[in-house]
Amino acid sequence: MAKNKQYCLLLCLILIASLFYLINLGQRPLEDYDEATYAAVLKSSFERGDFLIFQYFGNNWFEKPPLYFWFAAASVKVFGFNEFALRFPSAVFGIISVLAVYLILAELLKDHPSAFLGGIMLILIPFFTAATRNMRMDTPVTACILAALYFYLIGLKKEKFLLGVGLSIGLGILFKSIIGFLAVPIILIWAALTKNWVWLKNKFFWLGNLFGIILAAPWHIYESVKFGKIFWQDYLGYHVFGRFNENILASKITVGYYLNSLWKLSQPIIPLISICVMLTPIFYKNRKKLGLAPNYLIAALASIIFIFALFSLSKTKLVTYYTPLYPFIAIAAGLAYYGIKNILVRWRWLTRASAAVVIITLAYYGGSEFFYPQIYVTRAAPDEKAIGLYLAENNNGQEVNIFNWNHHNTIRYYSGGLTESLQFNTSRQPQVPSWMILPTEVLNLNEPLKKFPVPYSGEYLTLIHLINDKK
Repeated sequence: MAKNKQYCLLLCLILIASLFYLINLGQRPLEDYDEATYAAVLKSSFERGDFLIFQYFGNNWFEKPPLYFWFAAASVKVFGFNEFALRFPSAVFGIISVLAVYLILAELLKDHPSAFLGGIMLILIPFFTAATRNMRMDTPVTACILAALYFYLIGLKKEKFLLGVGLSIGLGILFKSIIGFLAVPIILIWAALTKNWVWLKNKFFWLGNLFGIILAAPWHIYESVKFGKIFWQDYLGYHVFGRFNENILASKITVGYYLNSLWKLSQPIIPLISICVMLTPIFYKNRKKLGLAPNYLIAALASIIFIFALFSLSKTKLVTYYTPLYPFIAIAAGLAYYGIKNILVRWRWLTRASAAVVIITLAYYGGSEFFYPQIYVTRAAPDEKAIGLYLAENNNGQEVNIFNWNHHNTIRYYSGGLTESLQFNTSRQPQVPSWMILPTEVLNLNEPLKKFPVPYSGEYLTLIHLINDKK
């Protein structure tokens, strides 16, 4: 019966996660900058028939490893080249992440309701839902980190499963480069807090690491042979170490901005973490009842702190970088629920009621993100897509300029061509005939531009066709 209960809970999690992550997945346009960039890179691979060397509008592109693109290529073969297909791998790995949280908690606690609660928590965290419904590597690499932790935990009892640790890390590297190694400090944190180091002497652990290297190495060796140090300078030097040491993207994201966004858009995440911290000494006083649960709770909280600190130290900050910490919030929540209900045995109804309040509150914010996306959403993306599609049909090779607008990649992807920034305080003037894209509010304040044809005008952006005045 226990197995049947577990399978039913797993099936429920898959169905709920699928609803959140797959419904209307392709409804929104691809967003600046990452989604549209990755889509253009993949489109180039299809056009050239080359899925080992990536290019962005004719230039070699070394920003990310290949695995997401390979999954996306398979998805495109099934669903066609559209937004749904491009985001589908991320959604699938979001579902895998939910299952991993459940399995980790079930392995730690042997308590399926607590494990189910953790899975539901992750589904309802708006920031995780937003990342999962985007064409990004953040959710797949998070799934690999969780898989590595799960194989480590189950491998402590069934040593052959330690093979999966290295394999998961290898897959993580192929998804998001050095971020795949994030599983290593996480596992070390859990090992330190449970005081278990036997696995380090196990042959299956080291054999798994060897398999992980064999898995991740060939593509990296191939790129090294083809491009030499240019590949490594861009792949690691600029896009990893450069982002950590400098704000190379001119990002305005700060730690304060992130925490403020988390507070406004993902309640009650911050209060929940605070409650888990306050519960830790209470759990330790009840170690006889809870076993290693207090250690696991500290390990989950330490994992959250480590991931938060690591990406907060980076000079280039993006909200998506924090994606791997959300599953550990869900794991901490599952552990907290387990501890409270076993301490307050006579008050279990209160524990369940409190959990229900947390779930309902989180469901409100998670549902809001599902129905009215705000996170990782560029409001002007529909205008950018409409203009891009119009240019794809009507441009005929004329120059395309953007004035007073910093986002280009969505327009570039849908139009299939490059755009250039235009500043009127320089000597460069637009050619005639050419196209100009500018904020709609700027057009409304500029009478001379209104004499030109306006093929598209939206809430945010307007497209003007600059042609000779025959009069």
